[in-house]
Amino acid sequence: MMPRRQRVDVQVQVHAVHLTGAMLSAMMLAGLHQIGPTAAFMGCHNLDHRRRNIPAQLGTGSPPPPRARCCQSTHRTNDSIPGQIIVPLGLFATEEPHFAARASRANDDHGSSGHGNAKSLHWIGSDEEWKEYYETADSVLSQAKTFGKKDTEEDKLAVREYLLRRERIVPIHLPTLISKAPDGEPLLETAANNDAVGSSLHSELEAQKLLFCEVSGLSSAQQKLALRVLGYIGNYCAKKRSCVPLRLGWYKLKEMGASPRENVLSTYLYGLALAEEKMQEIPMRKEVSISLPEEVAAFHDSLFQPTEKTLTLRIKALVQKGDARGAERLLEMMPSNKDGGKLRSYLPILELYCEKGAIGSALGLYKRMRRASGVHFNAENYSLLISAIAERGYFMDNSPPIDGAADIGYYPAMGPQLLSTLVEEMADDVLEITASCASRMRSAFIKGFGLDLDDENIKEEFTEDASARTNEMPPLPGDLVVDRVFVDDKTALCPRTNATLRLIALDKAQRSQLHDTLEEMANSQYAEYDEKLKQRNQIVEKNDEDYAAKQLRNFAEWIDGRDGEPFTAIVDGANVAFFGRGVVDYHHVKTVVDALEDMNEKVLVVMPQKYLQRKFYIRKGNVQELSDRDWGIVEELVEGGKVFSVKKRCLDDYYWMLASVSDQTAARKGVEIDVPPNNHEGRWPGLRPIIISNDQMRDHKLELLQPRLFRRWVSSFIIKYDFTEVIDEKWDEREVIFSTAEHFSREIQENFCPDGVMVWHFPVSEWN
Repeated sequence: MMPRRQRVDVQVQVHAVHLTGAMLSAMMLAGLHQIGPTAAFMGCHNLDHRRRNIPAQLGTGSPPPPRARCCQSTHRTNDSIPGQIIVPLGLFATEEPHFAARASRANDDHGSSGHGNAKSLHWIGSDEEWKEYYETADSVLSQAKTFGKKDTEEDKLAVREYLLRRERIVPIHLPTLISKAPDGEPLLETAANNDAVGSSLHSELEAQKLLFCEVSGLSSAQQKLALRVLGYIGNYCAKKRSCVPLRLGWYKLKEMGASPRENVLSTYLYGLALAEEKMQEIPMRKEVSISLPEEVAAFHDSLFQPTEKTLTLRIKALVQKGDARGAERLLEMMPSNKDGGKLRSYLPILELYCEKGAIGSALGLYKRMRRASGVHFNAENYSLLISAIAERGYFMDNSPPIDGAADIGYYPAMGPQLLSTLVEEMADDVLEITASCASRMRSAFIKGFGLDLDDENIKEEFTEDASARTNEMPPLPGDLVVDRVFVDDKTALCPRTNATLRLIALDKAQRSQLHDTLEEMANSQYAEYDEKLKQRNQIVEKNDEDYAAKQLRNFAEWIDGRDGEPFTAIVDGANVAFFGRGVVDYHHVKTVVDALEDMNEKVLVVMPQKYLQRKFYIRKGNVQELSDRDWGIVEELVEGGKVFSVKKRCLDDYYWMLASVSDQTAARKGVEIDVPPNNHEGRWPGLRPIIISNDQMRDHKLELLQPRLFRRWVSSFIIKYDFTEVIDEKWDEREVIFSTAEHFSREIQENFCPDGVMVWHFPVSEWN
């Protein structure tokens, strides 16, 4: 009996030493957060002890009730005795029961997904979440590359045991994440990268880490190894786009008091945000005031420089809570090297202001967004703002001014003139609107002018199926005209307002911009083509870096300085020759040229040099030799001065594009070559020279001009073509059919009615 009694005494003594170490950690935490050390000690242990060796839980059963129990230690055997008696600290919970409830509540609010039952107070995650996390963590832990040569087997075992353990080790106590500023806002929603906030969180993480290591038995090195593995788990989840395990991984990171690297936080932020976007995240309970992506973003911004992504997530979280002003304050922290933020950072705030009817604030934010170079508006964004203003009647003549609008440059701050100012800004960014935008704005104007949307004389469906009867609909009461119309392609006349829409051409500066951009693109394309030839081990003729641009400039100088009749039609020769055949067919080219000349156009065909030879490659391994008939057409075009040969390895598209904006100074001799409407020759009215091509220019348009300017260029110069159907294989008997250039620009534009009233027209993309 005596030996056994002595053994128990030793066990108690060893355990007491361990408790003293844990109490020291608890006292440090208590001093930081002004709670009783016993309570801190009890909460930190949370019915667990570092020498409890509990297998990873996959089932749905509840943990056993608190009681004295025997357990075997699987590591650190030098300071433990097999079979020792452990007294769980849950026996002392009656001293400060309020702390246990507070600790559980804090745990639930920071990453756990319990549902209020007894099990959720001890385990992290739902059964489904834990199963997915366990499988992911186990897979990562089993990979050879996860651990390095310096990682000991003991460290690997300790880390594996912790990461696959479902029970909580210590409560998470990081009050900075939920602390309130003097104005009542969460501290990390009103300050970022603030020295005091960052210092406070660092201190809390250190205390959390100290407690975690003391209670879990993991050394500082093992804690760092666990952090590294959790980083690998984050990368694994990001690659697999499996984001649920990150919820529990984030809990583990906080429980350890870890200070992850910025790239680890970015990975978790990406994954958790993706889960939220996919609606995978479990809906938050009412008492939970912060989402996991928001928490990770706030955590990041307190330790590192805020980024556009972290601030955007926090902005969205504030908007969800209805705090538009708090969200707008976060914009002040936007990194200056990110062009003042992107549209996604601002748009949620603008939407909330519009929803609440805070028009002055919405207009102020809109003005701020226009100054941010990283923000690019689309039709839906403008429709949102204009509809919100219209719905509250601010575009009426007798409307009161919008508060604060005059202070930011909008004067008058109401009425039709304010509408014109906003739509002018819209027209700089947007070519056309969608049917939903059109319907939204129409409804907003009708409501703002005090009319009844249910009135049979007003009700109209803005759909693709609406017919031309719209033009005969009775006008709306008062001076309001906001309806769907069909504008005649030839007259460009609006049947509701009698305003004539304009063909808006490129101005001199824009034509010059097109010219200069084509030269830059020519050199870039030439270099890329040379590189491809080198990769194919083909011999590349050496030329200077500016060779392609010089060739294009030579063409520009030739067409501008040549004498004779100015060209009024430029043919994309290769596009026409290959039309529908897969081989070069010069009869197509002759048919197009003859038809244009019959309409009194002076024609120039732009053709790559190699297609002006008798024999040439058309595809790899395929050689085409022109027939006598086709070769005769080539000779006729060359002798008639109707063709320009583009040097090899230079892209012919740039030549006919440039020809469209050439002044042809010497040939014109100051005479206008554009064709007016209803001319006596019966020619197509519009700008000259026209371009004959079916090229969609998908490879060029994004680099060439802004979308609005590109649309103007296409609508002013490009003529599409087609050929009649082939009958009995008689290809030569086909006739060409042209689709003329537009008579008015299909873009947002203002025009005056005969009575002097200004009216805006909005092209609708679905109503072609």
